[in-house]
Amino acid sequence: MAPAGRSRRVTELEKWGHRAKAIDLPGQGQDQTPLGKVTLDTMVDRIVAALTELPGRVVLVGHSLAGMAISAAAENVLDRATARALAPRQRPPFSDGLHWWTG
Repeated sequence: MAPAGRSRRVTELEKWGHRAKAIDLPGQGQDQTPLGKVTLDTMVDRIVAALTELPGRVVLVGHSLAGMAISAAAENVLDRATARALAPRQRPPFSDGLHWWTG
């Protein structure tokens, strides 16, 4: 997600009373991982590593390819991930903007 979009999502989540942290996945944003080393596994590893810096249980939120990555990462941290959310590019008129799966 572009920095402006990511910033809006973080701000929106914080407005709802959540602590939010945006991370650059390998090959995304400001990350400098060579494209030949960018895989779903390296994205999952980055997400799981970021969780070590956060206390308690978490809700993982991702957009597009990051949606696949958070789903895979959640399988590695079932004791910490309370839910996964896929954030659409544009909010449908009938939605609150996030699609939730709880597990």
